[in-house]
Amino acid sequence: MLREFPVAEDAGLEVGQDVRVADVFQAGDVVDVTGISKGKGTAGVMKRHHFSGFPGSHGTHEYFRHGGSIGNRSYPGRVFKGKRMSGRYGATSA
Repeated sequence: MLREFPVAEDAGLEVGQDVRVADVFQAGDVVDVTGISKGKGTAGVMKRHHFSGFPGSHGTHEYFRHGGSIGNRSYPGRVFKGKRMSGRYGATSA
């Protein structure tokens, strides 16, 4: 894997030279690593938020993997921000 990071001018490196991890870092050095998770496209609430779903008996019909109720009636009359719902899953920086 190819990555670029700054080094001091007096490091004694030449253009095209292989640089190993042991040449740059010592045991116990703290390294900040960031990345992007694998994108999974549009996902439902069971895959995205690990909802359990509805029971497979007691009259449940075509409603096994849905999220259920999302809000109240007249008060507050809206859906709260941050409500866990289906949508794009993955491809986020960590």
